[in-house]
Amino acid sequence: MRNLCFQLFFLLFAVSFNGQNIDSLKSIAEKQSGDEAAQTYLNLSDAYIQALDGASIQENAKLALKYAKDDLLRGKAYYNLGISNVLLNQSFLQIKNFNLASSILNGLQDSLAANAMYYAHRGYRMNAMYPEALAKGLEELKFRQTKLPKNKLLTQVHQEIGYTYDRMNDFEKAIVWFKKSLEVADEMGDEKSKGRSYGLIGIAYDGLEVYDSALIYNKKAIDIFKKYNDQASQVTWYSNLGNTYSKIGDLDNAEKFTRLSLDAGDQNNPKPLTLINLGKILMDKGDFISAKNYLDSANNLALKLGELRSLSEVYYHYHELYLQQGDYEKALMYYTKYKENEDEIYSEAKIKDFDEMSIAYETAEKEREILGQRASLAEKELKIQRRGYTVWGLILLAFIIAFIGYLFYNQQKMKAWQLEREKVLRESLNQKETQNKLQQQRLNISRDLHDNIGAQLTFIISSLDNLKYGFSIENDKVHDRLDQISEFTRETIYGLRDTIWAMNQSEISFEDLRARITNFIEKANLSGKNTNFVFEIDPQLHLDRKFNSVEGMNIYRIIQEAVNNATKYSQASLIKILISKNSDGINFSIVDNGVGFDPIEFGDGNGINSMRKRAADLHTELEIISEKDAGTKISFNYK
Repeated sequence: MRNLCFQLFFLLFAVSFNGQNIDSLKSIAEKQSGDEAAQTYLNLSDAYIQALDGASIQENAKLALKYAKDDLLRGKAYYNLGISNVLLNQSFLQIKNFNLASSILNGLQDSLAANAMYYAHRGYRMNAMYPEALAKGLEELKFRQTKLPKNKLLTQVHQEIGYTYDRMNDFEKAIVWFKKSLEVADEMGDEKSKGRSYGLIGIAYDGLEVYDSALIYNKKAIDIFKKYNDQASQVTWYSNLGNTYSKIGDLDNAEKFTRLSLDAGDQNNPKPLTLINLGKILMDKGDFISAKNYLDSANNLALKLGELRSLSEVYYHYHELYLQQGDYEKALMYYTKYKENEDEIYSEAKIKDFDEMSIAYETAEKEREILGQRASLAEKELKIQRRGYTVWGLILLAFIIAFIGYLFYNQQKMKAWQLEREKVLRESLNQKETQNKLQQQRLNISRDLHDNIGAQLTFIISSLDNLKYGFSIENDKVHDRLDQISEFTRETIYGLRDTIWAMNQSEISFEDLRARITNFIEKANLSGKNTNFVFEIDPQLHLDRKFNSVEGMNIYRIIQEAVNNATKYSQASLIKILISKNSDGINFSIVDNGVGFDPIEFGDGNGINSMRKRAADLHTELEIISEKDAGTKISFNYK
């Protein structure tokens, strides 16, 4: 939704409302037919465009399309459908309907056809379809240059092409197009568009980490926005300036321009992100009280507006704030809130047991305990020394020289012992710090897998579903192929969740492993309609046994691969997973009553090779017993 205001700025390019009452228009349309009815329903959809009512726009545009025979009316109906898609965040339908509108309106109403190309370009970019977005943007540019008189919209076309390159992280090409937009704006005498071009160039230089140039162009943009009293743009670019200063470590200027961003906006309705940025800057400056006040304001506003992304930012900066203040319990609490909020945003499997704050807190407690032990040892040593002084003070004068020599020797020995003790303590602290860093790396990797790869896989599934339901696909092979890709992506997400589960555990209990296998078997039961699954564990086994994360994952993957192979190839009606105790330790067996196979004849495929390698990592061997029409047994021992 962040670009909605910018999109709506152009929504009224070609709409015109004749001022008639909406109810009267509805009654008129019900009595008409053909192109007359289509025109009336178009007038209704135009009226709802002014009210920003996406659902009503869509309803009346579809009715217009139903009655329209004339191509111009049909093109306008598709255009209004596209506008409804923009308002309802239906980006793939937005692309489809604006492409249809531009193809029909080309030569009939060229200005509206160009606007349709503009929105199709934006729709492609929203879905990260950058080659298509660039092609559509260049098509629009050529169309406007050859078929329409020069006007201020040419500047915006150049800006949009540049912004697409910016989203592709090709900042150098983005700057080229933004500078072209600057030339066009200068030629048109469009000062406000020049301001936006300057600002976009500043953003691109910030992406290139050329911060001096970023500051120069952002300030040029602000000068123009101040001249024309463009408050909304001032809010955005003051904030951009603050971000750039923050990146170069100039916290005073970062604070100054972020505050100016707040002052330029609606005082009663500030942007949560601006409040968050100011809180982060003040925290970096060490002003924890003011930082918390701004984060509190951002928190209340984000809750009021229901902005989950801003709420995540607030919780994470609360976590950083309390971490810097040494309040590890509150830091842990807000980090937990941050993770829970992130899980709510993505609506994916919850990633739990992020215990980095617990580790930090426990480490601090251990360090305090060690310091206390050192103080206690020093106190005891001092008592020993004083006792020694008292005893030797009673010795006859004849033994004073011997006493001094002994005391000197004892002190040197004590120093050596003390130095050795401090060395042991330092090594212990270094080891603990190394463990914390390794744990942090594991947490970062699992978080990246979830937030980046997991989110991208989910996006792929969503995109495939949109393709299937957003377009009429009559080719069954294409439809089946999309289903296969979607199913494969879902299986990849399940595998990713298993990997994250293992990465987040320093050790895996037998109970954890049993729960994971049970969950897998339940899913297999749902998909295998003609196959029954049995999971049995020897009651003599102790369930308090622990595996490290690598061992636990290898055991789980071998069982998973064996069950998958049996399900796919054995034609079995019964598959058993048996875990029993034997003289060597624990035996894991996967047995089916299927058609079997000759291991010598078929050899080892990729799946069996993978299982053998995992068994080797467990310091054991994979045993495969199978005969044709006599079922298959795959087993291995864990010592």
